Amino acid sequence: MPCAVVEEGQAQSENRDSNVDPLAPAHAALPEVEIRGDVAHPLRLQAEHLHSVPRIQQRSDFHCVTTRSVRAVQWSGWRFAQVYEDILRPQAGAERVAFRGADGYACCLPLEDLLASDVLLAD
Repeated sequence: MPCAVVEEGQAQSENRDSNVDPLAPAHAALPEVEIRGDVAHPLRLQAEHLHSVPRIQQRSDFHCVTTRSVRAVQWSGWRFAQVYEDILRPQAGAERVAFRGADGYACCLPLEDLLASDVLLAD
């Protein structure tokens, strides 16, 4: 089954504003994101690749596999569908995308689900 792979490396740096809630996530530089598999050209996604894609904000519920939920979370990032079409340029026949995080977590999701209008590459 054709598959694109998105693999996250370590963040390059972390900056925290001392006036920000200490429980809020730190604003890290874009982590290294390696793209390979059924894409036109494998690459390491960097911040400059995303300048051509509009950054958006949306409010969505968060549901964790451990049954924890948080309603109406404010997210910001880039629409996965637009990044996929504009930057990754998939090859015909790709059906799934595998994600591997720097923390060891991995999952493989149907491309059809990831192309929904509310799916973000959030930071």
